[in-house]
Amino acid sequence: MLRVISLLSALPLVIAVLAFTIQNSHIVTLSLWPVAGEINLPLSILSVGLFLTGMLAGFFLMWVHMLPHRFRVRRLQREVQDLNEALAGQTSAKPAFNQTFKPERPRRRWFGGSSND
Repeated sequence: MLRVISLLSALPLVIAVLAFTIQNSHIVTLSLWPVAGEINLPLSILSVGLFLTGMLAGFFLMWVHMLPHRFRVRRLQREVQDLNEALAGQTSAKPAFNQTFKPERPRRRWFGGSSND
């Protein structure tokens, strides 16, 4: 079911890309300054290629930005695991902290009123 929903949601994007490609089929000349030579290609291919290059650059920069946070999370997970093992070694009880524990959130109403009504 989820696969069908994702395919149906991707369908408008595919239609938009096809319409863009058909409407922008003019040939443009691309010449890069330090490189001698020119490349002739359709405007749609050039613009989609530049868009994908920008997306990849953004993904890479975000990945680099998130590295310190990932390292911190891994270190804290190891610390929790070590503390749970130490606690389990001291007593025969279960560890005091369960990583899958999610506290119940209070219900909130969207349009005013309190959650106790």
